[in-house]
Amino acid sequence: MPLLDVILGLLAAARPSSQGARRALGKFVADAVSAWSELFVVPGAAPAKQWEQLLEVLLCCASWGMESAAVTLPAWTSLNTAASRAGLSAVYAPVFANAVRAYRLASRFPEDFPAWTFEAQDAFRDFRDELRDLLRRMVD
Repeated sequence: MPLLDVILGLLAAARPSSQGARRALGKFVADAVSAWSELFVVPGAAPAKQWEQLLEVLLCCASWGMESAAVTLPAWTSLNTAASRAGLSAVYAPVFANAVRAYRLASRFPEDFPAWTFEAQDAFRDFRDELRDLLRRMVD
């Protein structure tokens, strides 16, 4: 079994218990997607199985709440840019639709939002603003 398959299997099975660990894993996966988008998203080529698996892990990370979702936003920006340049926006449309669903859940105002610190509330609003900007770029 190739090393990449083993790593992807481990990432897909990971379920970090702390917010810090979820954020760290989300950043690790997001950095990989951002760095490799230009390598894997090429005109006329179908996405490789491992690339699809990595994007599924990125989706999983984005679903773990605001902090994890926030660190994955740059990866979706990179992927959207690479797909647009390669003329593959339609190929990646289902992936982006799944991402929007994950972010929609992460961007809902929690019931205890008024009890959050001012800094935490501000960070949540910043995340929602960044998400809004990303969605606008994806639609344009």
